[in-house]
Amino acid sequence: MSSSTSTYINKDCDCVCKDEKQILLDTYKDISDKMWHIISQARENIQDSVDDFVAKQIGRLFQIVPVYKKAFEGLNVKTKAEFEKKASHYFRDQFVREEFDELIQNEREWDDLLKDVDKTLSSPDAIPLEVGDTLPLSLSVINARSKVESSIKSYLEDTKFIAMILLRHFA
Repeated sequence: MSSSTSTYINKDCDCVCKDEKQILLDTYKDISDKMWHIISQARENIQDSVDDFVAKQIGRLFQIVPVYKKAFEGLNVKTKAEFEKKASHYFRDQFVREEFDELIQNEREWDDLLKDVDKTLSSPDAIPLEVGDTLPLSLSVINARSKVESSIKSYLEDTKFIAMILLRHFA
């Protein structure tokens, strides 16, 4: 996909600047390309061994975070909704639509990859939880700082209130 790059002279700084539409195109393409590369590498690694991938390489997935951070800052947006709304202003342009659709498709691939890893790692003993469910007090957890394993109940015995952050197995 290519479109002509629109530029203009910013009179405040006498510099050549790309217009917002071109910045969007470049940003969506950059994120999409990097995400596709990360997903492809992850799928290859998962084929070799899901357990090794989760134990040693899962962090590679999160290389996409600074890419999104840079994009959000460059587009001066703070939320995904704002990010997507910027694109919607230019949906009449075929190139913007195509790049945006490609990005959305890669995000779906990302989600599918994580779901596949979850399915592979799920044990028959796993307790599926939904938002609002009561957490079983006998559930074993590992303290991220001390690496000590204990039950949820043990944390609640000495206090009335507790704030816990429960991370998934590969977080």
